[in-house]
Amino acid sequence: MAEDKKIYNINGSSEAETKELDLEVAFSRLKKIGRDKFQWDSHPVSNYPSKIKSSSHFFNLNLPPEYGEYFISFEDSQLFWILDSPVLQYLEEPALKGGDKEGVKQDTETGKLVKDYYSKWVTAARKSEQKYFAQSLLKAISKDRNKGLLNNILAGVLFSFDETLQSLETALQYFDQADMLAKDSEGDDSIKSEIRYLLKVYSGFAYYKFGKVFEANQVLKESLVYKPDGITARLYLGMTEIILGNLFNGNDYVCDIYEYDLKRIAYAMGENNIVLFQYFMKNPIFLNIFNYREFAGITAMLDEYLQGKELDSGILIQKLRKKFEIFTELHLNEYQGNEVKTSMAFFDKLIKGFFTSQLSFFLASLPSLMAKFNGTLQFVFDTIRERFVAENQVHLRIYDQNIADLQLLIEHLTKEIGDLKVKYKEKTKASIALYEEKFQEHMDYLERKLTGVSGDSPNNPAAAFKGSMTYSIILSILIMLVIGFASYSTNYAQDETGYVQLFRSILITGGKWGIITFVFGVIVSVFSAVYAVYEKSVEKQRIVQEISDLKFRREKGIETIKSDAEKAEKITVKNLNERTEQYKKRIEDIQIERKKREEELNAIIEKKIKEEAEKLLELIEKE
Repeated sequence: MAEDKKIYNINGSSEAETKELDLEVAFSRLKKIGRDKFQWDSHPVSNYPSKIKSSSHFFNLNLPPEYGEYFISFEDSQLFWILDSPVLQYLEEPALKGGDKEGVKQDTETGKLVKDYYSKWVTAARKSEQKYFAQSLLKAISKDRNKGLLNNILAGVLFSFDETLQSLETALQYFDQADMLAKDSEGDDSIKSEIRYLLKVYSGFAYYKFGKVFEANQVLKESLVYKPDGITARLYLGMTEIILGNLFNGNDYVCDIYEYDLKRIAYAMGENNIVLFQYFMKNPIFLNIFNYREFAGITAMLDEYLQGKELDSGILIQKLRKKFEIFTELHLNEYQGNEVKTSMAFFDKLIKGFFTSQLSFFLASLPSLMAKFNGTLQFVFDTIRERFVAENQVHLRIYDQNIADLQLLIEHLTKEIGDLKVKYKEKTKASIALYEEKFQEHMDYLERKLTGVSGDSPNNPAAAFKGSMTYSIILSILIMLVIGFASYSTNYAQDETGYVQLFRSILITGGKWGIITFVFGVIVSVFSAVYAVYEKSVEKQRIVQEISDLKFRREKGIETIKSDAEKAEKITVKNLNERTEQYKKRIEDIQIERKKREEELNAIIEKKIKEEAEKLLELIEKE
């Protein structure tokens, strides 16, 4: 995979030699693009200390996850596992804390020994040293009773790249075992996905190392399941697609890498971080394609793609610089907050450092830089407008206060109307209850009277008959005695035997009139009983009618109470509603006055804004 690496399946024929020559010419063009557009160095410093230092610089940038992937080159893939990466920190954390969770944790002492042997194996300069440390590493891993996740990974790398131990099957077994441990381990899902992504990438490297390009391609595709934006996998997917003859697919993956670098640059722009911006400009992932002859097959497509990205770049950089200089001369410092000042400091350093740059990524970023600069200018203009609008608000505040006061009164009246309705309802209910209580007392009296009509002596037929008969008997006896004595006195006064005659007169003469009187008394008693029955019926009818009239008067009285309450409520509510409408009308009038005054003030501030920001507006409008 290095620059001088031969492609696969060269048959030595003249046709193959012609293709080889064409490929070599294309690779030369590709490298020229790299030198001209990306300042690619075909002979970079390749010692391990410089690579470790460079990786430390990258990890110290503390990038967000979407931009924080460290690109792992095939040639330096063994080196990754001795770098101070977040993944390695996670894998080593249990050992540092003396943890012993089976399957993930590793023995502290063994872990240190394994790491030491692995580091020496990676950095060994002579093959004999590499062989010795490879064997020592393998023994140390074998002694690890827990067979931790990291040890399985290191063993897989060892069997993938060590010349004396190379075994694709063994390497894949270790990687698969590590993947199972990562899947079942506890911890953050994102870091577990990152580990499983890396395991797939390294499995792809192992396949590629042994010449199995198709299998490498498939495994690299599987890695994107765990990390869809995986940039290392995409670069080598592009390379394997090209080797397999899928040039368009390979070109798409390469373009993805270019876009990824642009996004990282845009992130630095958004953060106003010129140091990060410079780092991404000088260290794009895209540079790695120029190290591989395999990408020569898409040179023409790639050149066309890059030209499309750099359209109008010369015009844009001149326009950006001119706008920046004009803006600086406007001296609008009073309208620049910290954010604007930071952005302008960023643009100042950027223009000074990159004005003459022909880097492809800088030229491709110019539209975004232009949009950011115009956004900053617009922010300054908005600040100017806000200042003048704030002055207007001082004048308009009295209108707003009056409106707020009237709205408060309307709310109060609305609440008062609601409370009033409840109050009238309760008052009406109480009045009706009191009214019904009085009528109920009278009703109870009439009902008791109606019940007692049958028992009243004057209206009781039996009592009337009994009374009349008593009077008749007494009267009959009196008449009998009186007439009997009178008859005796008239007829037998001179007779000495008068006692006999006396009794005879009383019984015969007096008894006759007594009987007549008694018979008449009986007739009178019967008449009295009949009359009592009649009087009782009449009295009942009268009481029933009085009860009916009382009920009617009660219903009428309740209706009157309700009607009077409703009228009183309507009058009161009407008065309150009229006041509410007056307040609303006053609010409308004030709003009209406010709008008119606001228009007058706006006309004044627009003139002031134009005077203050006329040149600034010209800068924004020229975009």
